[in-house]
Amino acid sequence: MDNKLQREPPSPAGNGERNTNMATMPATFIGSDTWNIDVHGTISFAARLSGAIKSRRATLQLALFTWRLNKKLADFFDTIHGKMQARADGTTSGPEAADPEVVQNAINALVTLHGVLNRICVITKQAGLLNHSSLAPGLMRLRSHDERVVELKEWLEDMLHPEQLEALFASAQEEFERGETVTIVD
Repeated sequence: MDNKLQREPPSPAGNGERNTNMATMPATFIGSDTWNIDVHGTISFAARLSGAIKSRRATLQLALFTWRLNKKLADFFDTIHGKMQARADGTTSGPEAADPEVVQNAINALVTLHGVLNRICVITKQAGLLNHSSLAPGLMRLRSHDERVVELKEWLEDMLHPEQLEALFASAQEEFERGETVTIVD
């Protein structure tokens, strides 16, 4: 098996669908200084928001922290999408696949980010902040970004273990050929 990794990324819209029209994320981006700054900066800011929620700082300050964190996460995903789009358009070059160790480091960073974001979601729900009109929209958007972080992490994990994904698709194809599938009716 080749140690180079390639898979289709999750949709940049964050709707859970695989985006089959996008080129793979440039290997030069994963693990780059830009990647590390974005991921670790976002983790740091999310930890600060979590601390602010625990200490029950003023609602306006929480709303501002939430807005800033959502902006950082949106910018992070926009950067990833931009790199993938540039690759699809052929305006960027570089290796076709990333080193598995670099991908594993990226996965570990995303796991940390997910942990902090999930903790924020749990704490805010327990504190009843989802019912607060100035906080709820930002907190719900934060939950959506957390889901996108998990999708990105899963996509990178698929890159590390393509044989598992191929076995899953082969099994599904066999079930289809045996007539063991059911058509979903709209």
